[in-house]
Amino acid sequence: MHEQLTPRTLRLGERPFTVARFPNKVGGNYSASFVTIASVTEKNTSAPKFHVTTNPFQGADSLSEATMANAFVWPERSWINVYFDVSDLSIDRRRSTASFTLTLSVPVCTGTHHLACTITPGNRLYFSNATSLLDAPFEWVHDRAAHSLRMMVPSTVDVATAEIAAGVRPAIVRFDGAANVQFIDVMFTDSSWTALGVQRDWDTDDTTPGAPRDGALVISSSHNVTVRGSEFRCLGGGAIVLRHDSHDVLIDSNTVTHVGQSGVQLVGNDVTQPHDVTITNNSITHIGEILVSAAGVFVTSGRRNYIARNRISDCPRWGIAVRSNAGKASDGTEVDAASPFNVVEFNTVQRTGLETRDFGAISVIDHSNHTGRVFGTVIRGNCVKDAIGVDTDIHGNFLSPYYSWGIYLDDHTSNCVVERNIVRDTDYSGVFVHGGINNTISNNILMESGREQAPIKLSRLSNAGGSLNCTGNSFSRNVVLTRTAGCRTHCVDTQQCAAGDWPAGMPCSNNSLSCKALVERGGRVTRTGAHVAPCPVKEMDKQLYFDTGGLKLASWPNAFDGKDWAGWQAMGMDTGSLVDVDPGFANLDAGDFRLAAGSPLKGLGFEGLAQQC
Repeated sequence: MHEQLTPRTLRLGERPFTVARFPNKVGGNYSASFVTIASVTEKNTSAPKFHVTTNPFQGADSLSEATMANAFVWPERSWINVYFDVSDLSIDRRRSTASFTLTLSVPVCTGTHHLACTITPGNRLYFSNATSLLDAPFEWVHDRAAHSLRMMVPSTVDVATAEIAAGVRPAIVRFDGAANVQFIDVMFTDSSWTALGVQRDWDTDDTTPGAPRDGALVISSSHNVTVRGSEFRCLGGGAIVLRHDSHDVLIDSNTVTHVGQSGVQLVGNDVTQPHDVTITNNSITHIGEILVSAAGVFVTSGRRNYIARNRISDCPRWGIAVRSNAGKASDGTEVDAASPFNVVEFNTVQRTGLETRDFGAISVIDHSNHTGRVFGTVIRGNCVKDAIGVDTDIHGNFLSPYYSWGIYLDDHTSNCVVERNIVRDTDYSGVFVHGGINNTISNNILMESGREQAPIKLSRLSNAGGSLNCTGNSFSRNVVLTRTAGCRTHCVDTQQCAAGDWPAGMPCSNNSLSCKALVERGGRVTRTGAHVAPCPVKEMDKQLYFDTGGLKLASWPNAFDGKDWAGWQAMGMDTGSLVDVDPGFANLDAGDFRLAAGSPLKGLGFEGLAQQC
């Protein structure tokens, strides 16, 4: 093999191969799929370079001390994974541990602090791309020293006649400055990737690490482009990347599956961002299989885009993510990248957060210089299910489900309309407003969302002040459904249940938020003893709260921001709302949320939802 070609993906016939790894991935079993770190010594902050020792792990006896090429590491907070080189591997077979050096090939630790520089005890990793790891069918490695590919092929496959394809370039098709281009029924497969997983300045400039943004189809400085009925599969990078003021682009009815990064990604700043892009009717599944900071649809910067009727599932982080950012250009000048007037509606987003924590299945965040002044985001009529989340503690124990929200209006996100969505089966809140202002949340169904936090949650930002900190938000005509059987008895922290917090007959969880709060407004006492006032709300009314297991919610002592129903209404909250009243949906068990005759929701002005979820 020519030494300048570096293959990152391999396919034999219709079957994609997986780069050999240790431990092998065991579906649904996180502890068997990763090695965790016991200790870290920082050797060079500018490289960066770390010497780590692992916790004991199964299979250490079978691990060869021959050169391990690489490791994928989930640094502190588990938001991303990063591709490190591995050297100096030493196995302690008596203790079943390993020690080695991790080196990142780009100097991202200089200047702005970066998560790739914060590897800490408890973080997880797996080894990748070493010949000694070949131990399962359909695995392969690139032997750099021998300039060759090695693969493990089942005896039932005729290698002599099967097509073998190795992806060596991240972009299969890239065009700049084009107009009136159509891709209809085209297959894109066998691409490579170049990103390392590092994430800084969010693609506001071509020179920044940003989020991983390799794409098989790259559309740059182009307009009047259609991509329809095409298939993107077995890709090392993402499927489609738009950049440099591309606009009037239609991405419709495509299939994206088993790709290494995001499905559709828009990158740029206020000047270069894509706009007026329509992303509809696509099936986007199993994305971020190599680098996990990925979304089915990822607007790192863009305006006036329409994202609708897509089916998105099996994502390591977000289903749909829209960011507004502030960054710096290559000359050091400030560059803003606000993302206003984006519409996200009628999508089905399911099984997100399979590899990371602290995310929303649908997530909007505002870190731009326009904080509080980004307008026009609409999140309407979506079905959001199974936001999961995973992390490790400092001892390497896995936590899942963990730290997942359904619809997350993160850090300053303001002026959004969130309406007619169905959010169910999330670990943390169904809807979370984190420090933003003037958001309107109405006519949503939050069902079994909030197993560890309240289905409706607001919180101030500790580093923001005054009028731009969680004011002017409205909640009306929402339905909150809980199920007593869904209450969980395991803990994610060490707080003990306070006396009187739990209704008679209910199990007491070590997590003081679990199974009791329906609304939280973020009032708290910090670790330093400071008192943080709860978020004021502009409106909280004409809602319905009901437990499908028969528990009377009005009697919960702390269900409503630390108060029972009577105390909550005495504050002027939910005075026109209903509690412990069946909502009267057509068929709740079957996910039919239309209103039956006589439904009490009609009197609240709630409109039944036709979508199945």
